[in-house]
Amino acid sequence: MDEGSLCEEGERCIKGKCELVEPETSEDLYIEIVERTPNFEFEPFKEKEVNSTEIKRLIEEKSALWNAKETSISRMSIDEKKKLLGLIPTKEEIKKIKEASTSYSVTKIRSDLPAFFDWRDQHSYNYITEVRDQSSCGSCWAFGAIATLEGHVNAYYNNPNLDLDLSEQDLVSCFHGTGCSGAYTEQIEEIFSDYFQNIGVAKETCFPYTATNNNCSNKCSDWQVDAWKTLGYQSIDLNGSLDERINNLKQALLDYGPIEVGMQVFEDFPDYGGGIYSHTVEWILGYHAVTIVGFGKYDGMNYWIVKNSWGENWGEQGYFRIAAGDSGIDSWFAFAVTQPNPPTQQNKNCVDEDLDGYCFWGLGEKPATCPLCDEIIKDCDDSDDTIFENCGNLNEALGILIADSEPSKAKVFVKEQNSENYIYRGETHAEFNLNSGLRTIKLTKETYEDLILEVEITEGEEKKINPYLLLAPRLIHPEERDIFKLGSVLEIIGTIPSHVDNYIVEFEEESNPGVWNLIYQDSGTIIEDVIAEFDTSIVSGEGKINIRLTANKIDGNISEDFIYNIYLDPMIKEGWPFVFGNYIGENEGQSYNPIIEDLDNDGEKEIIFKGSHHIWVLNKDGTLFNNGWPQKKGCYNGSSGFVYPPSVGDIDGDGEKEILIEAHGWWGVTDDEGISCEPCAYAWEIDGSPVEGWPINCTDYTQDEIVVISSSFVLSDLDNDGAMEAIGNYRGAYDTYYPATLVFQGDGTKFGNWPFTFEPFDEFTPVRLEGTPAVGDVDCDGEKEIVVIVEGDDLVGRTRYIYILSPDATIKNKFWTGSYMGTQAHNVVLTDIDQDCDLEIIFKKNSYDLQIVHHDGSEYQENWSLYNTDYPDYLANQISVGKVNQDDFGVVIGDYPSGEWVEKGNLILLNENGEVIWKKPTKGYLVSQASVVDIDGDFLSEVFSTSLNKMLYGFDYYGNSLNGFPKNLSTWTTSGTSLDDLEGNGLVDLITSDFERMYVWEIQNSQTPILHWPQFHHDSQHTGLYTDFCADLDQDGFSTCDNDCDDSNPNINPSTEEVCDNGLDDNCNNLIDTSDLSACTCEGNSGMCKTYSSNNPCASDGGHYMQYSEPAIGIEFFCPGGLQCCLLPENTTPR
Repeated sequence: MDEGSLCEEGERCIKGKCELVEPETSEDLYIEIVERTPNFEFEPFKEKEVNSTEIKRLIEEKSALWNAKETSISRMSIDEKKKLLGLIPTKEEIKKIKEASTSYSVTKIRSDLPAFFDWRDQHSYNYITEVRDQSSCGSCWAFGAIATLEGHVNAYYNNPNLDLDLSEQDLVSCFHGTGCSGAYTEQIEEIFSDYFQNIGVAKETCFPYTATNNNCSNKCSDWQVDAWKTLGYQSIDLNGSLDERINNLKQALLDYGPIEVGMQVFEDFPDYGGGIYSHTVEWILGYHAVTIVGFGKYDGMNYWIVKNSWGENWGEQGYFRIAAGDSGIDSWFAFAVTQPNPPTQQNKNCVDEDLDGYCFWGLGEKPATCPLCDEIIKDCDDSDDTIFENCGNLNEALGILIADSEPSKAKVFVKEQNSENYIYRGETHAEFNLNSGLRTIKLTKETYEDLILEVEITEGEEKKINPYLLLAPRLIHPEERDIFKLGSVLEIIGTIPSHVDNYIVEFEEESNPGVWNLIYQDSGTIIEDVIAEFDTSIVSGEGKINIRLTANKIDGNISEDFIYNIYLDPMIKEGWPFVFGNYIGENEGQSYNPIIEDLDNDGEKEIIFKGSHHIWVLNKDGTLFNNGWPQKKGCYNGSSGFVYPPSVGDIDGDGEKEILIEAHGWWGVTDDEGISCEPCAYAWEIDGSPVEGWPINCTDYTQDEIVVISSSFVLSDLDNDGAMEAIGNYRGAYDTYYPATLVFQGDGTKFGNWPFTFEPFDEFTPVRLEGTPAVGDVDCDGEKEIVVIVEGDDLVGRTRYIYILSPDATIKNKFWTGSYMGTQAHNVVLTDIDQDCDLEIIFKKNSYDLQIVHHDGSEYQENWSLYNTDYPDYLANQISVGKVNQDDFGVVIGDYPSGEWVEKGNLILLNENGEVIWKKPTKGYLVSQASVVDIDGDFLSEVFSTSLNKMLYGFDYYGNSLNGFPKNLSTWTTSGTSLDDLEGNGLVDLITSDFERMYVWEIQNSQTPILHWPQFHHDSQHTGLYTDFCADLDQDGFSTCDNDCDDSNPNINPSTEEVCDNGLDDNCNNLIDTSDLSACTCEGNSGMCKTYSSNNPCASDGGHYMQYSEPAIGIEFFCPGGLQCCLLPENTTPR
């Protein structure tokens, strides 16, 4: 039970209503299924969403005989698709499906069975009722059973005009299955063996479908008057070899009519658009019940004709064909009705419509009402007087096509004989069987023009083709969704082959669609070279453009090629974006915030970034830092959905910085070479060579065979020896090994008494650690502590505790977070909001609520909460904090509506009292951290954030969009933003990435920020410590309270002669100390003064004044230590 409510386990009580908790991540969803589904067999978590383009490539790669297209189903999220799949397998059934034979035995397909049969086209009639739509309810099992019964009744009485429409809602609401949550095989069999026979099903008009569980009492009161029942059922034997199963199913279809079966649904199935389906990916979405209505054979392949319940706009008018043996469709279960029991008397129609002396009377025994016709033989086609036996059992007339081409490796497509679909069959050189007759063949090859041929295929003979393919006129560069600096000159690269007479290159602006503007026109043969130069200064302004190539061929034909959605942005820096695929031939996938650090102490900063496959180090101009990068190590391939950013710091005390990553994998996951994910952590020198003692195999320190580090490493000098220790969270294996926090020294050995294992106490059993710990002196005792959120179970349900651990691996304190709902954030924040030296802890308490507590667990403010009154949307995973003005502390987090996280979200700025300053809509939700930074020196912070759905946002303190924002990214992103001055020119650079590219924008009219901002847990050591009060970020022994005027550079502090290069003059030793307001006058102007009250000896700017070019009249400024001063005009000094 949820605390304080009458809700069941796994539900939440919101405004008096019990609602299921929605898991925040796909992994959480999988774990919930494992924990809540009886007899579910645990498997390594795998989930990868593939799009239509990827599926089309896989179809061609595997020579599958079907086409993919975008449909309303394929556009759904994974979670929405899973809601359609209401068949629940037991672990024994999963094993049976996996082990089912997909090969033929010596039995072969029986020759007395037809090769083609379809209950939609028998005797020129359709005996199958219309396709229906189950909508967002896992009721496929009910639709399959009703379709089977309806089709059987029509076929049994030989009367397709019965207009039978039975109620699926009857089964969903009244049968004791699990409604929209699905049903087990044994429950489906019970429908056929008991419910159909003893209770019966109402008509649709009596109990219309609502796609909800509904209440059975809502069925009309006289439903039994028109209810249909049955007198028997048949469970078809699906044991044995594939051909034996095919024989059994074919015979049952002829004897009983349609059959309900179960199947696996792979991730490519929702994209089915026609042809004979066979799965091309191995990621299973779930399990589905459908109805087989026929079978056939195409170019030598056996297939089933199947009725689905996803509406007529999906597949082949709501049906699909599937290869025999695929997706377990003929190896799991198969139930058919043997005889109906109608509510009123029904007679079989026994007719001889083609007057050939043979009758058809439907299913079962011949009735006495037949006209004069043969006593034994049933007419298998009563629409054709030339056929009464062996319908559909014509021997296939097969020939062989041998396809070559010049050049080779062209893709060969064959047009179906009964549709306009082209089916991919292979790559030249290719040999395959085809049904005889005139066949249409299409050959395609990238960079060449398509060629279509008509070829006569003759039974038992080989037909050879070897055509010559022509180069296609085409555009090569730029690429779709590229981003370039507005005003730059682009080289447009393409091919103009010799059979083109002349060509024209044009552009179209998104702001003026349909108007094409000339870039260049010419003639001549050009092969993969510059065909035009495009001066983008002629474009009207920032935005998207399309480019078109028109080629006028010598034969009079015209061809066009397009490049769409090129973005021209005046802020993008030269050399950017950086395209990962240009170096590694693939996208980088998921990532978090880039890390910015001056690795070689040359005054220019590098970008350190980790994606799903590699770790990168880039220079400010978008080139690789050195030949040691990128690095590909371990199993951080994104399969588990976690990619934490690298950490940078000096871990071995040699004065040089090192780069560390967690090598995150999953149980049973291997790297691309099939090697088990044993190392859990890697460390490199800045030249890409491994640090001595690394990588680390964490299994040496835990019982688990594979250790999953579920965080970035936190780098901190716990023992004050000048070298940083590396602190990481070991996730824990569910119900097997307890989670732990591990600490390593610079040489890769364990530090002190670590690791610390979180073991059960009282009624609490730790289950996992999620996200990066935080490190700071939380209780102001001069010693650093490690703060960790631990997730686990007690007698009520899933909950969380906060542990505070000392450097010696002992517990300093632990306390309950007070929540049972949702999951916590992936980061913990430490900061001193109330300036009492002790640090406050900020964390995401559950899926709906932020919380701030003191280190003893007491509330920072009573009932402090982001949402303490209204039912909120789900909160995103990452918390950002910082000063939002010179006095106030702020928190930034995102939220998103349940089930709509791809398209909708919000970015929220709160003050330190939990009050919303503003809430702005975003396209998709915030995955990684936002950045809080004052970029223009007005002491009011701006907020920058990406959102999942390809967007980058920038807002000012008041919630207004900044000039040039929002920006479009090329593709999906899980990366956050980082801001810094990469080359030291005084302008702020904004850095982020998407799955394909890394971007750097230079924000004009900006200046190096005065207030600190977060870069994933605030600093490149990921301490989680955010503070403008006495921060020592560069760990040089001088904090901002010690007048460290550049706390990002350890070589600049009060003990050095270096001058700050952050746009501020150093007056740390030149403070104005006077109580006389007359001293607050400036040469030539009067200044407005303000007293700054603080318990700190220095203000957050480190004790500087700024030289402004404009007069200081009417502008308030503050100085350290409660002193009074004024803004100074340029080139003036204080008096």
